[in-house]
Amino acid sequence: MPDKLASVENDFIDTVSRLGSSLGLNRVVGQIYALLFFKGEPMSLDDICKSLNISKGNVSINIRELERWGAVKKSWTPGSRKDFYAADDDVVGLVYARLRMRFEKIVSELGDNLGKWESLSGNGRSGDRISKKVGELRRIKDALETLMGNMPRQVSGESALKKIAVLGKLKSLLS
Repeated sequence: MPDKLASVENDFIDTVSRLGSSLGLNRVVGQIYALLFFKGEPMSLDDICKSLNISKGNVSINIRELERWGAVKKSWTPGSRKDFYAADDDVVGLVYARLRMRFEKIVSELGDNLGKWESLSGNGRSGDRISKKVGELRRIKDALETLMGNMPRQVSGESALKKIAVLGKLKSLLS
């Protein structure tokens, strides 16, 4: 039985670390979060290092990233001087927050570039073409900002799952 559990744990850690990479996270960040989530109880840096076979410095740097993101919380264990860390188990909320943050960054970068591209448009046929394309991109950026403005800043796993279920029912009614 322990071998099956270890196999599932390893597969889970690998899968979550790949998901984290697709969200723009360092692979080790994904591994640490997956381990803490799977274990379901606080772990020390030493325990995390031992479980993942990675250096304490690497774990320390990446655990701070998870803390900044709100994906793990530091906890205190009576009788120990070590810091312990536990995963926030609201995966849906964490993924939503990360996707929203990346989306906002992309839209912001697009906005920054639009001004630069407008200044390069100049006169003539190529300048008109650039101006037209920049105008189209500006409308897209504005629409994306409106979309983001209508999306909640945060969602919790429960509320998100309920909203997804409602959207699924609405889609089937409209089909």
